[in-house]
Amino acid sequence: RASIVAQVPRGSPSHQMRVGVLGVLETTGYISRSLDDPEFVIEDPVAAVRREVERLRDTTDLIVVATHQDTTGAMALGSLDGVDVVIMARLQKSADPPVQMRDGFVVAWSSFEGRHVGRVSLSPGCSDECIAGALVPLPEDMARDPAVVGLMERYRQTRLTAQ
Repeated sequence: RASIVAQVPRGSPSHQMRVGVLGVLETTGYISRSLDDPEFVIEDPVAAVRREVERLRDTTDLIVVATHQDTTGAMALGSLDGVDVVIMARLQKSADPPVQMRDGFVVAWSSFEGRHVGRVSLSPGCSDECIAGALVPLPEDMARDPAVVGLMERYRQTRLTAQ
């Protein structure tokens, strides 16, 4: 499935906002080439996001694209009509606050090497004045999710086998 739609409280619990979320990896990186999964499709990210935004447009209030691409690729996705927020995960340094308005869409990010989570607050149709964000440090002793650890190990093994 290319995307999910989540119901999110908007102001009060009785008012819900529908948020469409989709994820995009870089198409030239080792991660993309190493995943051996029949449901994982490598195609042009701009075309894929454009198609998914068109599918989600009438059923969502906000569309978020989470991407592991360089800044140029992430900005190309954010410039597509209908994309409201781009969350970048491929960073070489941290910047706080982790959010800014750029060319009509919101760009957000976490921190380098996953040491922080980027927290972003915004509303549909907002401008610079109504977006806020902060980097929230993750505790050093935070428990690891076994499912994520398994995926990481599978990736490492695939990478070692390919070398």
